[in-house]
Amino acid sequence: MLGLFLAGYWHLFHARYFTNIENSAAVYEQISLRFYESKPVEKVPRWIAFIYEYELVQPDTPIDPVAFFYAEIFKQYPDKLEEWIKIIDSFSDRPGQRLFWTALWLSNTEKGREYLEQQYDSGASGQKQWLIQALAQTPSDLISIQPTTPEDNDVIWGAFFASGDAAYVINLINVACLYDGSDDYLRFITAASAKWSLAANAFRHISVKRTLKAEAGKRQGVDKNVVLRILKLSEQPDGAAILFEETRQIIREKQSRGLWLDQ
Repeated sequence: MLGLFLAGYWHLFHARYFTNIENSAAVYEQISLRFYESKPVEKVPRWIAFIYEYELVQPDTPIDPVAFFYAEIFKQYPDKLEEWIKIIDSFSDRPGQRLFWTALWLSNTEKGREYLEQQYDSGASGQKQWLIQALAQTPSDLISIQPTTPEDNDVIWGAFFASGDAAYVINLINVACLYDGSDDYLRFITAASAKWSLAANAFRHISVKRTLKAEAGKRQGVDKNVVLRILKLSEQPDGAAILFEETRQIIREKQSRGLWLDQ
């Protein structure tokens, strides 16, 4: 149920990040949720180095939302990638390597792929198997990813916070409209987490609210009602919490009928 906590790992990662380093709410907002507004590209090298120096990523750390955040930045600024890759390379075989290698692969840039191929050719990496699998594939375009789990929703938010691209929000609106009343738990919880995160982020981000309003004008029937309700709840600080509690109630009701007992 990671996605029910609004990119839960994303927040956990950056809370740890700034507790250790700067303890600044303003900087936290800028990096974790508002990069797309001012795009302080000049600070990216420092952020990359901090992740390595403070060992914020360990082997058992989920990395996808943060990897997609950096992948989107790498994709947007290919002219800066050579500079950033030098920093990544200077921390070879340190915790965090997989995060940035994943981001380079996801960005699908010429320089990023070239660097990963060089790492494979060098034969020095302990992540040889990962490189073999990554280089054998071409990643999907970030914007075309279709979430099927709450964790996927977190990934989409990571890419949105880096780019501000409304297409990511529309993707999540589509997910929020997915649940059809069936007994498919994964389908339900993915849609529920999309609703919750949309309401929470629309409360904080005017761009998310604008996209919801625009989509409400285009949707019809049940889908329109879903979007309008998210919009209405996004007007109040506890709107996302209301959706979260409704989710818990539905789960409890299903479990009272013998369903979803292992959830």
